[in-house]
Amino acid sequence: MSADMQMPVLAPEPTPEKKRRVSRKIIALLVVFFLVVLAVVFFRSSLSKVNEIRIVGNDLMPAERIGQASGIAAGDQFFGVDPGKAAARIKELGIVDTVKVSKHFPGQITIAVEEYKRVAFQLGDDGSNSIVLADGSVVPADGRSVPLDRPILTGWRDDDPLKLKLCRTLATIAPALLSDISEIKPEPSAAYEDKIRMFTRSHFEVITTIGWLPDRIPYLGVIVNQMKEKDTNEGVIRMMEQTRAGDFATELSAGTDTQDGEAAKSGAGAGTSPKSTAGQSSKTSQNKAPTPTKKPTSTPTSGTKATPTPTPGGKPNAIG
Repeated sequence: MSADMQMPVLAPEPTPEKKRRVSRKIIALLVVFFLVVLAVVFFRSSLSKVNEIRIVGNDLMPAERIGQASGIAAGDQFFGVDPGKAAARIKELGIVDTVKVSKHFPGQITIAVEEYKRVAFQLGDDGSNSIVLADGSVVPADGRSVPLDRPILTGWRDDDPLKLKLCRTLATIAPALLSDISEIKPEPSAAYEDKIRMFTRSHFEVITTIGWLPDRIPYLGVIVNQMKEKDTNEGVIRMMEQTRAGDFATELSAGTDTQDGEAAKSGAGAGTSPKSTAGQSSKTSQNKAPTPTKKPTSTPTSGTKATPTPTPGGKPNAIG
């Protein structure tokens, strides 16, 4: 053998620790590979897609319109749905007060809505009925029966800001307090732009303002009962700064616009007590106590002590 030839050098035997590291790398690569395969299979399967959209709580708003506004459709990626953005898009419809969008694996989306309260109804020029909501939205009744527990709005423009104020105010009043109100119409004056006239099913007309309505309406039933006890079955009830009730002749003789103007300037009420009807004594207004009578004075005369003569008092004057 030639001296120039050298024996090949064998690679050293891998240590057990190195073998374990190589095995772990191979296992990790296999795990990653299978995870990628599973992810591809999952996202291509129906389990990763929206397969059911449930809409609950809606009555006036069609479910189809809510679904379209949400931007969610069957077949969309389940994990790609953003509940917050979907709820915001539905809220823009106007009729819906609150929205909650929730996801339930696998593939189910639930949209729970709460619509604004029904506060009134209105009649169209063609005689059609529409439902008025607390946000001022007007929704066609579409064959729904119109209950008698809500008033009808007449004479209001849809873009009237006072109509929106009225709707928001009616939403804060208990339905039982509005059950006797059949109609509400605007009747603005120079002093009160939000003055309204309400007609009751008990045959009375009520004059007040939108701003005073929540404070005055709880006493309406009491006043109506008092009028009926006096055999006055129809008339006008003015519930302004002060409350006054009487028959229709009282309202005509009261000078409504003049009283409104004077009340706005002085800060006093438009009336101080209910008007007396024929054969009946007048009563003190609900909101104003009788003016106390001044104490009579006596003027002494020579040699005798004068006896004070009482002045008629304790009885409010009737308006009219």
